[in-house]
Amino acid sequence: MKGNGAALGPLFEKSMLPLADALIRSSQKSARLIGGYLYEEMYLEFVDRAKRQDVVGQLVIHISSASSNEEIDVALGVFYRIASTPAGAQSLRLFIPFLTSLLDNVQNFSPSHLRQLFLLLFTVDCDVEDTTSSGSDEIHILIHKFLALPNVSAKQIGVIGAVSYAACLKEKDSSEKAKEVIDMLELVHKSCAANVSSSKSQFWSQIKPQGSELLAMSVFYDELCLAIQANSLSKLIKGWILDRFGGILENTYLGDLEVMVEDGNERLHIKNKSDRSLIEGSGTNGNAPKAELRYNIDREDAIVYLKLLSLHASDNYQEREVLPHRLCPLLRLMTVAYDERYGGDGIDNIDALLGCPVLLPDSAVCGVDFSDLSDKQKLTTVSTLFTAVCCFREIINSFIYTAVFGPSGCTQLTQEHENLRKKLVTKLRFLLILEEELTLCAKKCYAFAPPSMHPLPIPKDLLDNAEQNDVQHVSDDHLHVESEDIGRMTEMEKKAYKNIKKAAKKKEMEKMKSKQKYLRVKAKFENSLETRTRSALRSLSPYASLALGFNELRVSGLNKSNQCTKIGDSITHSLLQLLNDGLKALLNNDSSHSSNFRFGNFTTNPYEISNEDMNIQQRRKECHEFLHSCIEGDVFVSIHERLVSAAEILGDDDIEEEVKNETTACTLLLMGCMEILFRSHDLKTLEGKPYFDTIIKQIADGEQMPAILTKMPDATLLNNITSLFALLEETVTGRDTNDLTFVITGVGCIHLLVERASAIIDGARDDDKKSYSSYLKTMKQQLSKLCQDLLRRQWKDGTSLNKGNVGILLSLFLEYSELECANLSTKSFDPVKWGRISTINVLTTEALLKLPESIDCKGPVQGFSTCYRSTFGLFYSAVWNAITREISNLFQSPLGKQLQNADACLSTLKFLISVTLAISDLLKNNPPLASRSNLLTQIKLGTKFIDVIVKRALPFCATHFQSFDETIVEILKDIQKISSQLSFIVAHGKRIKDTYLIREGPKVRKSTEGFLHHTKSVLQKNGVLDAFWSGHFNNRNIDGSKIIERTQEDSESDSESSDTESEVEHD
Repeated sequence: MKGNGAALGPLFEKSMLPLADALIRSSQKSARLIGGYLYEEMYLEFVDRAKRQDVVGQLVIHISSASSNEEIDVALGVFYRIASTPAGAQSLRLFIPFLTSLLDNVQNFSPSHLRQLFLLLFTVDCDVEDTTSSGSDEIHILIHKFLALPNVSAKQIGVIGAVSYAACLKEKDSSEKAKEVIDMLELVHKSCAANVSSSKSQFWSQIKPQGSELLAMSVFYDELCLAIQANSLSKLIKGWILDRFGGILENTYLGDLEVMVEDGNERLHIKNKSDRSLIEGSGTNGNAPKAELRYNIDREDAIVYLKLLSLHASDNYQEREVLPHRLCPLLRLMTVAYDERYGGDGIDNIDALLGCPVLLPDSAVCGVDFSDLSDKQKLTTVSTLFTAVCCFREIINSFIYTAVFGPSGCTQLTQEHENLRKKLVTKLRFLLILEEELTLCAKKCYAFAPPSMHPLPIPKDLLDNAEQNDVQHVSDDHLHVESEDIGRMTEMEKKAYKNIKKAAKKKEMEKMKSKQKYLRVKAKFENSLETRTRSALRSLSPYASLALGFNELRVSGLNKSNQCTKIGDSITHSLLQLLNDGLKALLNNDSSHSSNFRFGNFTTNPYEISNEDMNIQQRRKECHEFLHSCIEGDVFVSIHERLVSAAEILGDDDIEEEVKNETTACTLLLMGCMEILFRSHDLKTLEGKPYFDTIIKQIADGEQMPAILTKMPDATLLNNITSLFALLEETVTGRDTNDLTFVITGVGCIHLLVERASAIIDGARDDDKKSYSSYLKTMKQQLSKLCQDLLRRQWKDGTSLNKGNVGILLSLFLEYSELECANLSTKSFDPVKWGRISTINVLTTEALLKLPESIDCKGPVQGFSTCYRSTFGLFYSAVWNAITREISNLFQSPLGKQLQNADACLSTLKFLISVTLAISDLLKNNPPLASRSNLLTQIKLGTKFIDVIVKRALPFCATHFQSFDETIVEILKDIQKISSQLSFIVAHGKRIKDTYLIREGPKVRKSTEGFLHHTKSVLQKNGVLDAFWSGHFNNRNIDGSKIIERTQEDSESDSESSDTESEVEHD
């Protein structure tokens, strides 16, 4: 299109604009991107104002009336690319009325689209030297209007507009422009910080603030954070942020400590008398429980404390309900402003927050004594614990990156850096204690609700007096009558006595049922309270999982005294789960999942307009940066150490069972991380492969890697995969565990390693494939053997055996058991040693055919303890599928294609047919196994078997009939028996009116009919058609026996298939 505007001018309105419009509205991402680039090229190529106006008008329509967010992204991306150059921005100023018309629908835009829209408008309209344009005035009026509204969603529009205006301020801009930006930010702060009073006549614990009171200032803080992380704010604005909000953090949330000498010992004391009275218990505040300075990591070096309890126990509504919930957003803002990655002076300016103590309810109050508190004190306790957990999480998020990589420019681990790591690990341990206390207390405080939420309505069954449900055992002593007295009773008195005892017993049962119902409702309601509270907590960044690489959390397996070092305590489990969730959010491309996480290093610029393709690149970049941080932080090295220790622990019979169970739980999380990594498509790309190679190297060998990642040679990578394969295999087989979930997860990881090794070999050069194939062959054989051992293992009673475990083991056992028979000579050839026939034979003779020997076919089979009647269908379908696949492979292999191997091929085919005939007769000879599901399996898979015979085997038999006529006739007779059994099952289904079996009738008829016609053709050409004769078998049972007495209805239903089932072998 470039340079051909004059020639394409006549096509502009009738062809090009409609084409771009249709493309950008498409559901296909590639089509939308093409449409966006077409709009951009039309705008740049056609300089005529009318044509450009048409382009701008169409794009505005796409933004204002889009059917999807993706359409808005593309349209805004077109405007951004045009405005990114001075000439483009100047040309767009002619169409300011079109762009400002989008402000009429700002309530319908998402926050991300609002940022893009305001940035576009300020970029196009707000020239440095001209701040009085009508478009700029209109934008400022709109910002002021929405800031004045009380609703938080409306106020958020004004906040985003103001911060976007600040993001457009450049270092070279005039002081007047800077003052205007700061004045607008001051207006935002004033609007969001407005105090709200509450009526004291109402019970304060039941008053919940509106969203704007809690969230408006938090929205402002978060927007400033995003702008700083996007490097969009000038130094002047950053300085204003530190001056404006640094004092708030210190004066509102922190209290001073002093050292006092008591009885010759130095002790920390709180200067504030009101807070000190909470600890001493001498205060008059009825809202506050007994207080304690807890979690003091700095010990005697602490100079400040977080006064959370005093805020929540305050009678002032602003202090109690608003200020505590602004703490985390404010803390995040200050951390980002000081962070050296974003141009700050260093996070050590606020490092006192990491180790300072916190004023919280006493530890006993948060535990056993919680039920003794008043309702107000309970609410204060839970609210304080909730804020403390959120605060601890935010502090960990703030300091984790510096703890892992140190200050900017630091190349070696200093003592100060080591101390920071120790503090962070201690903080993580304290966080788990706090979370446990919060969970226990939140379930018992029905009045508590997370910020901006209302308490859950209490179920009606719980509103009744609990004492009525406190059922005591009803004694029958007052109803006891001596037998002598009963003997002196009249018949009427005896009857009355019995009725009294019966009524008392009935009343007691009703009370017991009422109590049980009460307990069920109570447990369900308390669980919902716990779930709601946990979901409302501030999220812990996946970057916190980098603490797994700290020396304080590393493991060394078994020490010399044979005492086990735990590979995973509660903090390790928590961090591994966080790592799992973070990897899943990044590598699974699950946007709904990733929205629950806030990554520490923002690479996606929220204050920069981007199209879909750029978003994908930024997301991939974020993924790679997180993986690079894990690599540099030795996270995967720590996974290697834990796997090695797990293999040692699980393989040692002297270690306690409790320790082994904890190790199994931790190893499950480790394998979950590896499974996510192995399945990732991003790590298979050219950009992602160096990360995958390095991760495999670290997990397999535990070696630290250089900061610069490079693609490894295939041989090195295969060696690493082999080492990791052996480590995982040792871990899975290290103990006779009865945890089948653990075993299947480990087998799944091993399977993914085999698939990745296979992909590497497929992409290697032809010269290298032969040398690499030995790696793959060995791993496949080991995996097949592992699955066989697990199928033979005796699992404990109650273990659930199903398709998700036994089915997977059977599939892998068969898939990777293929053998290559080197000797194809007629005399020494053994069909059992070809392909997967050996495995098929083992499953048939040692499992399927042995099950009928047990009582009522219930099992288990000796030697295959996973083969029960309940799992028979899994074994049965696996063998059927394997036989069909092997027959198909047989005639596509050299054994079936080369003329000199015909005898070996027929012997192999004959053996497979004999095995098929054996399993085909299983259901016929054993009624307990002839369930509907198993019959359906035989029909469906038997039909596929017949189809493969017709497609592959019969043409081969026709070619070699003259040389091997007797063998081929025997094969055809056995196949005919299998075919007849399928027809018997369909006839049986018609007699019992089983719709599922009847539904398969046409498919069976088609397959068997095709087999019969092709067989007759082969025999007729070779003059042996008399080997078969025609007859009727519609009067037979499922086992093939004749039915002496038949009903007219059965005769009519069976006659439909008599024509196609009339060919039977001659006895």
